[in-house]
Amino acid sequence: MKQKQQGSGLIFAVVLLFVILGMVVTLSSVTMLETKMNQKTKSSVGAFYNSESGVEWALNQIVNGAGNIDVVFSGINGATGKKDCPDFGSGTSPCSIYFLDSEGKVINSANAQGIRVTDDISNIKAVRSVGTQGVETQRAIEAAVAATGGGCYVDYSLATGLAVGTSCGAVGRFTIRKSAGMFGGCYFSTDGYIFRPPGSGCGGAPNGPTFGEAYVCCQN
Repeated sequence: MKQKQQGSGLIFAVVLLFVILGMVVTLSSVTMLETKMNQKTKSSVGAFYNSESGVEWALNQIVNGAGNIDVVFSGINGATGKKDCPDFGSGTSPCSIYFLDSEGKVINSANAQGIRVTDDISNIKAVRSVGTQGVETQRAIEAAVAATGGGCYVDYSLATGLAVGTSCGAVGRFTIRKSAGMFGGCYFSTDGYIFRPPGSGCGGAPNGPTFGEAYVCCQN
């Protein structure tokens, strides 16, 4: 009788061990899945911010620039129409810019309308920015270019601490309406620095370097 009780206790202990082991495996799987989902969400947001900053930078160059596309955007690839964004102080280009014609086609050496990067920037009707974060995550934004060159845009290239009414560029057609706030980076141990647009925080992550101050520039 005593041996039977001992045998039953051993079986119960083995069954309990397997139950606990199954719970541990399930909880570990759920935790890993949530971690991957959070990582993808963070990368997606970072890629979106990077693409947004690329659009703002390109529109800024178009508004204040004059001449051919390859002059205003030096280093553009004529075959693909791709122009790497500046690194905004991070050391790595966070996005790629493409310029579109009136039919929404990329301006390059194979453009259907015959518009090349050696033509005037007035041929640019829209800007497409593809932001990247990490190896796999990409987000794209397109923005139309105003026919009159009017409206407002965000300028990332001006010195910090400028007053309202200060000229936004050599052309002198735009002046500062207000400050958009400081921009910089957010530090994540897995991804390094992620671009932090003006007026935003890092969502609990440590602030990275501050790159400068952005301004809302509007036509006079």
